[in-house]
Amino acid sequence: MRGKKKKFVRVPYLCTLKIDKFDCIIISTHLKATGLRNEHIDQTKDEIMRLPLVMDAIHDRFPGEKDIIVLGDFNMGPNSKDFDPLREDSYVNLIKKGQYTNISVRRPRGNKTYDNMWFSPQAYKAYTGHSGIVRAGLYHVMIPANEWSWGGLISDHCPIWAEVFTAKDRDKADLSGGVDNIALLT
Repeated sequence: MRGKKKKFVRVPYLCTLKIDKFDCIIISTHLKATGLRNEHIDQTKDEIMRLPLVMDAIHDRFPGEKDIIVLGDFNMGPNSKDFDPLREDSYVNLIKKGQYTNISVRRPRGNKTYDNMWFSPQAYKAYTGHSGIVRAGLYHVMIPANEWSWGGLISDHCPIWAEVFTAKDRDKADLSGGVDNIALLT
């Protein structure tokens, strides 16, 4: 594989989730960082364009499953036209532009919306309308804040969350086989 460009720097992680009667497939992704001077932005954009291929692989394995949630670090704001393939499939991002998901000692309120959740149209029907960004409790006394003090940040990313109704499942797919045998591009 030496010299061959990988489809994803970090292969998306797939899992099935069942809460009460609601089940869904989660695609957790951490796309290539664009770089400090956007030197890797083309690779980030390529990875975004490949996300529908991951969804196609899921539909091949679970033809009736329509509750799909793509979440993670996209390293690009949700209004970027590069997400048009997701929007064309009617996916909805829950964290909107201006709701910052990063954090730093210098910018505790953040300035980027890179972390997000994109819900398929069917999964969006289960969404209660409540989601958010956790900004409290992200420091720890044993992590250096700088070279002279302690109490630094655990991560430069804030956790994000969404609430879904779980009393019913709107599709009839059987997810009991798991996602282990779904072939992804690497």
